[in-house]
This record gives sequence, C-alpha cells and structure tokens, in this order.
Amino acid sequence: MWRPLYDDIKSWPLAVGNGSLVHETDLVAVDQVRRYSRGEGYVVKYRPGFEWYYLPNMRRDEALLLKNFDSGDVPARCKILFYSFNISSAGHTMLITS
Repeated sequence: MWRPLYDDIKSWPLAVGNGSLVHETDLVAVDQVRRYSRGEGYVVKYRPGFEWYYLPNMRRDEALLLKNFDSGDVPARCKILFYSFNISSAGHTMLITS
C-alpha cells in the first residue's frame, strides 16, 4: 500500500504503469546489493506505448494498493512500474503515455 504520509500530494506524485504492456525484452536484470544480502531485480527499458496513471492531488485518506508478491506456487509474473514525476511539467491529465 502507498499513500501520502503527511500532506496531500501537490507535486511529484507516484505514477504507476500498466504492467500488462511490459514485454520480457523490456526488462534488464540488475544486482540488488545490500549490507547483509544480495539479490536480483529488474529495471524497465523505455519503449513507446507504456501507459502511466496517477491520482492528481492525492489526499492522505486515499491509497494505492500494489501487488508485488504472491505467496502461492505460481511463476513470478507480477510486473509493477512506478515512477515519481514533476507534475508541473506533465500537466493535469489522468493518463500519461510515454
């Protein structure tokens, strides 16, 4: 779950992308090196056609629920795109395509 902690979001909101539009060839494996562990994650390469959504003026009583894990015995297919952007340069639309 993601929500504003202190005040309503006036700038730099969290945008989420449509993960169903991500192809395997869009993913680049990266090392995740932490102090006591090491793992692997993925970053997404830019490709025209991604769809981005955000809630303008998101309030503290609003939240986004993001699924990024499944405890069931299923292949790892969950793809979540997220990004924070300067709202003054993007305008006030509900859909941002890049």
